[in-house]
Formats: sequence, structure tokens, C-alpha cells
Amino acid sequence: MNDSSYSICCSNYSIKKLVFPEKKIGYASAESKIFKTTDAGQNWIQCLSVTNDNISDFHFVNASTGYAISGYYQPNIYKTIDSGTTWNIISILNSNVRKICFVSENIGFAIGDYDLYKTTNGGTSWTQSFLNLYTSINDFVFINSQKGWVCTYNGIKSTTNGGTTWNDEFSTLNLVNTNF
Repeated sequence: MNDSSYSICCSNYSIKKLVFPEKKIGYASAESKIFKTTDAGQNWIQCLSVTNDNISDFHFVNASTGYAISGYYQPNIYKTIDSGTTWNIISILNSNVRKICFVSENIGFAIGDYDLYKTTNGGTSWTQSFLNLYTSINDFVFINSQKGWVCTYNGIKSTTNGGTTWNDEFSTLNLVNTNF
């Protein structure tokens, strides 16, 4: 590995997330930047840098189309359709959003502390869904436009209708008196 590439990508920054949508093409986020490799991590280049905020999350649907969130309160949502060469702000949400997941180039989800947001037009507009969980959302995943899960401090909930309704999958409240 080239020492200068290594220091640019890894040693000067705290890497928060790393994804490889293809065998040799990968992206890494660190603080306010996203880096890209096209040679399986041998060399890295910076492909996005935002000012005044950190990248809280990013997701690539494929090697060309990706989304990133910067900021926490009223975050910017960025989109690239050319493998990270250019990024455009496509929307600004009026709520705290910190994680993002797309199942196609048009259908995606984002979460804040208590709410889920869904887009069906590639992030141009978002619909808010109140989950009424009464606890913070830690993480989430959708495997298609309908099926997804959210992890909270109280357990795991699932949806089979794109987030309209949620069912209990696993509750940590049942573990209070469990002995191992």
C-alpha cells in the first residue's frame, strides 16, 4: 500500500463507516469527508468534503449512486450518481436524522431519534412516519421497499409494509430476570 494514500485515508482520520458496493470500489467516511477507492483499498481519494458538520452516515445503492447525511439538526442529504465525482444537496430535513438506507435508487429510509422518514423519489422529498416507540432508535435496516427492522433500547420491531405499521420481534424487557 502506498504510504501517502494510507495516511490520507486512515491514519489522519477516524474512519466511521466502510462499504464496498463492488469488489474493488469502496467508500469510507471520516469526520466531514468521504473517501473512495477503485483498486480494493490500495489508494484512496477524497470525493466529498462538507463544511461545518460531520458525515453522520452514507449509503451506496451501487458503485455509482450514493447518498450521505451531514449534520444532525436540519441535516443536508447529498446524492451522487457518478461514483462520488460530484455530490449535490438534494434535500434538507427539518428534523434530526442520523442514519440512511436505500433499497433502490429511488426508495430509501432515514431515521432520527424517534421517527422514520421514507422517500420514493430518490431523496427529493421525504414522508415522516411517527413510530410511537417511546424510546430512541439505535439502528435500522430495510432489505426491500416493504420489509425492515428498527433496533431500540426496548427491543426490535419489524415492518412488512414499508414502515406504516410495526410489530414487536424481540423485547429486551423480557430479559430482565434471565440468567445465563
